[in-house]
Amino acid sequence: MGQSQLSTTRRMRLRPLAPDDYLALLAVETAPDVLHTWRLRGGVPNDLAAYEQGLWHGIADQRVIERVSDGALIGLVQLYNLDQRLAVGWFSIILVPSSRGTGAALEGMGLFLRRCFVTWGLRRVYFASLEPNFALFASVAARAGCSVYGTMKDRAFLNGEPVSVVIGGIDAKPWLDHYGPMLARLSRTGEVGNAPGEDEDVARLG
Repeated sequence: MGQSQLSTTRRMRLRPLAPDDYLALLAVETAPDVLHTWRLRGGVPNDLAAYEQGLWHGIADQRVIERVSDGALIGLVQLYNLDQRLAVGWFSIILVPSSRGTGAALEGMGLFLRRCFVTWGLRRVYFASLEPNFALFASVAARAGCSVYGTMKDRAFLNGEPVSVVIGGIDAKPWLDHYGPMLARLSRTGEVGNAPGEDEDVARLG
């Protein structure tokens, strides 16, 4: 799968992770208000060399979310624990605090989910989300084929308090049916932009 592939809306774009991103991402992931709210939940090393070494561990694909207007890093999205035989994987997203709950965050997440479903051909992606985080996009997720499979009560800690972890999944067809046209409207040309040579079938969005 080509690493030069790119997906873009008018405001946001996904691009491959580069070594120049590591320091900025490490700073985001180890910030006090982020550290316990994503996939590693406190397990992020604070040493850059160790962080680089573990960044791709178990990861099938990951992309930086970048603002088109100024190139600012908005976050990182990841596909991990991929099972191509069953066409499923796990999804995670980390965002700079100022982008949480914004349209920018949803666009970046949408572009990457599209990538999971169209480029990787997955039928479902799973996620594990702290309950307060899930509450931010629960209504959006419900309209797009998201199912909650269960909640692990008081499984993690956030700001010194126990919080539950929601386990859920997003199915490809309802998600593409609901959000594919929206992503097309948000793109520059009426459909999500692709890098030259990208083998994604944009027609499957609608």
